[in-house]
Amino acid sequence: MKKLSLLLLAMLSLSLVNCKKDKSDDSSSTDDDKKPVPVTVTSNENSSRIQNLPNIIIKQITDVQSKNPSATSTTSNYEYNGRHTVKITTNDGTDVTVADYYYADMDNGILDSIVYKKNGQFTSVDKFEVSNGHLQQVTNFDDNNQIRYQTTFSNYVDGKPQQISIYAMTVADALNLSGTLTYNGNDLTGILTSGTWGTDSVTLNITYTHDTKNNVFLNVETLPWPTVDDHNIISMTNQMTISGMSFPKTTTYTYTYNSEDYPSTSTYTATDGSGGSSEYVYEDK
Repeated sequence: MKKLSLLLLAMLSLSLVNCKKDKSDDSSSTDDDKKPVPVTVTSNENSSRIQNLPNIIIKQITDVQSKNPSATSTTSNYEYNGRHTVKITTNDGTDVTVADYYYADMDNGILDSIVYKKNGQFTSVDKFEVSNGHLQQVTNFDDNNQIRYQTTFSNYVDGKPQQISIYAMTVADALNLSGTLTYNGNDLTGILTSGTWGTDSVTLNITYTHDTKNNVFLNVETLPWPTVDDHNIISMTNQMTISGMSFPKTTTYTYTYNSEDYPSTSTYTATDGSGGSSEYVYEDK
């Protein structure tokens, strides 16, 4: 999955708290009812975006988080149709999570949905709304068909959205944020949002800096996020303020690179004491 969707949707939805589930009876829908029908089309190998890039694509990422009380390791394997993601399988040694990708238009990398299962059981689904070739909204539904979070993009300029709105239901209350996105070329450099979390006022300011090498996912044509960075993050500062109380966090990343200028390994450290490392394996494509 794209770095941006991981850093924003996972963090905003939520590193704050666990997501709330409605346990009301929903006997009208089965897991099969919720699963979309895959679209069978041929992928487009001639995208102008990737035609001059090295002929490799990310195949496996192993992440190790070294945070007390013990380190955890997860391995994610990526499967493609051409350069379009069709499945990501993640194993943390205890649980296996599978993300199956379904397309409205695979030729153009337009997603219909991503279905998530943990140890074979349906857990949630991302539904995508696209208009004029631009992603407008991503909505995540839990296993009771309740909305967990929703991200809306608008005001596209040169193929990149300038505004974002985020809704999430947390164990504490509903989170509603809206604001702006800033870029340096194709690299996202800032997310500045404000809004409410229940009765509390919230501001969230995230800033990024990048290296000058090829982004891990640059050759992947499927975009669960509207854009993909050209380069890799080397620092991320997350400044959250809730009703006047500040919760800052800065994470820094270092990389080693292969002969094609893609990351082969990375490490990170954060001001909250967390840290970890990743190893990247590519295949010819």
